[in-house]
Amino acid sequence: MDFFERTGKMAIGSRLRVLTETLTRDAASIYGLYGVDIKPKWFPVFYSLTDEQPKSVTVIAREIGQSHPSVSTIVKEMMKAELITEVDDKADRRCTLITLTEYGKSLSQELIAQLRDVERAVEQISSECDNDLWAAIADWEKALGRKSILERVREIKEQREHSEVEIVEYQPQYKKAF
Repeated sequence: MDFFERTGKMAIGSRLRVLTETLTRDAASIYGLYGVDIKPKWFPVFYSLTDEQPKSVTVIAREIGQSHPSVSTIVKEMMKAELITEVDDKADRRCTLITLTEYGKSLSQELIAQLRDVERAVEQISSECDNDLWAAIADWEKALGRKSILERVREIKEQREHSEVEIVEYQPQYKKAF
């Protein structure tokens, strides 16, 4: 019996992780197919900078929905790969902005052309499916924005525990001897 059939919806995080790993592995192979030397985890940061507007790590993190520390780590890796560079913010000298290098700009032009192929492949997959995954993910994100799984589990646990409480009449045998 399949693990996810046995566990059901309670293993949604694990099942999504498996799907993410599959997509990430394919993404790495697709970059190789096109000769684009980037890592899949760099894509959101890289794509964010393709508009050629220098951005701070904070702005990028907010734009792509990742944490500041995660984006900082990716920025360091991408700097080592010479895809991006730091520039001073002319409006605020305390702030450092990130922008694509010339090499990064040339890769972005190649990548954007190839993304059309990826988009068509994703559309093919979507057309083969009964449900719209993209819309379902958006629905889940909205629902989780209203109330997290943790909050929901806490409420359910509390309701269950309260329903298990039984009030009984006092009897002398319940008296503790001190």
